[in-house]
Amino acid sequence: MSEQPEANTLTDQDEFDLWMFNFDEALASFRLKLPKDVAGALDNSAESLLIVENWLLGQYPNTDEILKASDAAVLDACGRYVGRVFK
Repeated sequence: MSEQPEANTLTDQDEFDLWMFNFDEALASFRLKLPKDVAGALDNSAESLLIVENWLLGQYPNTDEILKASDAAVLDACGRYVGRVFK
C-alpha cells in the first residue's frame, strides 16, 4: 500500500503556490516596515536594488545575522523584491 500524505500536509507545490499567492502582500508588508526614504525609492528598477543592498548592509553586519530564523521574512521579502525587479 502506498503512503498517502496527511490531510493537513502541504506538498512542495502547494507551499510554492501559497508563497506566490501571497507575493504582493508580503512585498507591501515589507515596504511598510522600511524607513520611508528607502521604501519610497523602491521603484522596481535595477538601480533600486542598490538601495536595498545599502539598507541590508546597514541592518546586518554579516551574512549570519540575516540568515537567522527571526529574520527569515526580511530575507524572503528581499528575494521577492529582486524577483519582481527582474520579472
